[in-house]
Amino acid sequence: MTKKNSIIPIITLLICLTLAMPARAVGLSTIAWVVVQEIAIDTAIDVVQNLFKETVKPEEVAKLRQRVSQLETQLSQHQNHSSSKEFKQIKQLLTGLNQVINVMGKRLDSVEKRVSQLENQLALLRESLLSIQTTAIAEPVNNLGFKINFLYRSKGQGDFLPITQDTVLYSLDHYKIVIEAMETSYIYLFQEDSAGQIVRLFPMKSFAGVTLNNENPMQAKQKYYLPAKTKSFKLDRTLGTETFYFTATRQPDLVLENFYEAIVRARKNNQPNLVLQAEFTQTLKIEPKAPLLDEIADDDVSPPMQMENFCTGCVNIMSFEHQ
Repeated sequence: MTKKNSIIPIITLLICLTLAMPARAVGLSTIAWVVVQEIAIDTAIDVVQNLFKETVKPEEVAKLRQRVSQLETQLSQHQNHSSSKEFKQIKQLLTGLNQVINVMGKRLDSVEKRVSQLENQLALLRESLLSIQTTAIAEPVNNLGFKINFLYRSKGQGDFLPITQDTVLYSLDHYKIVIEAMETSYIYLFQEDSAGQIVRLFPMKSFAGVTLNNENPMQAKQKYYLPAKTKSFKLDRTLGTETFYFTATRQPDLVLENFYEAIVRARKNNQPNLVLQAEFTQTLKIEPKAPLLDEIADDDVSPPMQMENFCTGCVNIMSFEHQ
């Protein structure tokens, strides 16, 4: 995955703002504090991306360790912010980054081995990174809101009905999801099937040879049909519990994105990934055999479930029994 953020344009913008505004309007200490926040985000992104690489060189680990150490020094120079929410968030983030770097320093030869050493730390790291990215937004923002339908119909016949926690579906039943975001958002929807395998349903560029182009960010006030308006998923013959994990943010969720890419890469290379999948589910707190596509004739017909005041990075879980 390519790097998502760059600190250079941000620093350039801050310098321009400083030159353009009266000295009393923008304090240098405030400018420096904003830069520290952006450097923390930038450093965390690099650490996460390196964690999920197939191999990490010792010199790469040393550079990351040096960057975190420098960030700790910079943070110590802003004790006037020590009681602020942002200062505590960065302190928590640095603790998580150091733990991740220490694991990478053990020269473990696979992503799975590295992730297994971290246990719950990835969930905490994800939470810290999302919190800092959210508070870095200049203006106050409300929580997110969505309309979402989980729908099914028996053997692909008849009307679509809502899936609830009490719903029982059967092999070859069809199902689909319809989502509408109240504002432009990054949406992640995963399914853990009855065989314990995890597949990402959104974003999804294509599936089973069909181009879908369901990509992030999800645009506001538009209905998205998963897998597509004239397609549905179809249950296979493996019985058990099927679980959906829905989460959303205002910026890319880099921990989940890199984590899932590592799982997909391991599958393609026929490498063990059971530990990866278990830790991935744990990170959510919450390709293998993905659902099958099939034609559908109609649209969603059930009133959507409203998800209002949805906090950034929180996870909504929906399960049903596959019998």
